[in-house]
Amino acid sequence: MTIRKRLTQSNVIMIIVPVLITSLIIACCAVGAYIVLRHRSGIAFEESGDFRKTVSVASDEFHEIFEHGADSKKLRISSLANIINKQSMFLIVYEDGTEFYKSGNIMLQDKDAEKSASLLGNNSFISSDSIQLYHYETISENLKYDMYIYNMPLSDSGNTIKTVAIVSAITIISAIVLSIVFTNRFLINFVFKKIDEPLTLLADGVAEISKGNLDYRLEYDSKDEFRPVCESFNDMAERLKKSVELTKKNEENRKELLLDISHDLRTPLTSIQAYVEGLIDGVAQTPEMQKKYLETIKRKTIDIEKMVSSLFAYSKLDMEEFETNIEPISVYGFLNDTIGTMREEYEKKGLNILVAQCGDEKMKADSELMKRVVVNLIENSLKYKDKPIGNMLITAVPNGEKITLKFEDDGPGVEEDKFNKIFNVFYRTDKARSNTGGGSGIGLAFVKKAVEAMNGRVHAEKSSLGGLAIIIETEAE
Repeated sequence: MTIRKRLTQSNVIMIIVPVLITSLIIACCAVGAYIVLRHRSGIAFEESGDFRKTVSVASDEFHEIFEHGADSKKLRISSLANIINKQSMFLIVYEDGTEFYKSGNIMLQDKDAEKSASLLGNNSFISSDSIQLYHYETISENLKYDMYIYNMPLSDSGNTIKTVAIVSAITIISAIVLSIVFTNRFLINFVFKKIDEPLTLLADGVAEISKGNLDYRLEYDSKDEFRPVCESFNDMAERLKKSVELTKKNEENRKELLLDISHDLRTPLTSIQAYVEGLIDGVAQTPEMQKKYLETIKRKTIDIEKMVSSLFAYSKLDMEEFETNIEPISVYGFLNDTIGTMREEYEKKGLNILVAQCGDEKMKADSELMKRVVVNLIENSLKYKDKPIGNMLITAVPNGEKITLKFEDDGPGVEEDKFNKIFNVFYRTDKARSNTGGGSGIGLAFVKKAVEAMNGRVHAEKSSLGGLAIIIETEAE
């Protein structure tokens, strides 16, 4: 049950329960008041006229009982007494001055009043602040029978009514207050428990996460408002765990990157240092040797410059600070223009580049960034070729909404389990890192970052030429 439904039910119950309890108490008070007033206050005959009518009927019945000399006098008097008692009156009968029968509220009996009524004779009335008294006498079988009927006067009835009203009012007010208090307490437990439990669960979860327990998850099965909160908490914990793991991995990669940079910079710097010392020490004595040393120093300096430049470009791509200008580019025109300016240069270095004929499809890319991608791939093939003359084949194939560019060479290739790793910074299949080939170790890592910056994808596979194939997918125009 949702908390919204619980709150709605609690509001309804908060109204209905006190009303029902109060109504029940009012009904009980009404019944109690009726019983009290009926049997104690004489309220039904609070006027003297009503009392006279009642005793008139009773005296006729009393006279009839003794006129015929019935043997069952007490039984018939008892029947008469029952009628009188229902009127909250008191009956007492004397036989020759001796008490013969008595029934009703004996608290009303007043012997002095009875003597006074007897002196007044038959069928006499006496009324005071405390009682109303009727006297009737008859003779049967030479025996004198005196009947006295008592009734509470109006003033006492008024006091009784007032007392009953006060007690009833106190009872009703107490019932209202207590019903509200206990209903409210029950509803607080009814609603608060459903809120407190998930809050406690969330607090425990936060405490566990703050302690570093990123594997902690909340188990909450109730289908209420807290379920999406707990699910969001678990999602947050999962993302936080992945973020921490990624941070640790990035930190490890950063340390490894620093080591790799140090290693790859140390190699050309060591060569430069050796040649400089050779020049200083006079090892290169002829102008030709000196020129050779200086050209080597220049070449190593250019290698360092390329490495730093590539690393800087990679860092900008990695931090998404590299501004791209993506626009439609003719695939065939771009490849021919790019390769045409450098084909002869690479042929001299021992790498033949062939661009396969393709249609006039257009791809969405940054021309300058894509050019750097192509150059990096060509440099990578040149660097790792294992024959005097290497070959590279570049093809472009439309594939629905994509353009697939394929760069294949006939070099040594890469084992399949290392296809994904070659796109890591400074990763080389040569574990000893001895075969650097004059490269920076950033080429393929830069290619991946650059292609992703242009909303493309890149992966490696085995080449049909026997070496490595780099596959680039870009968006088609």
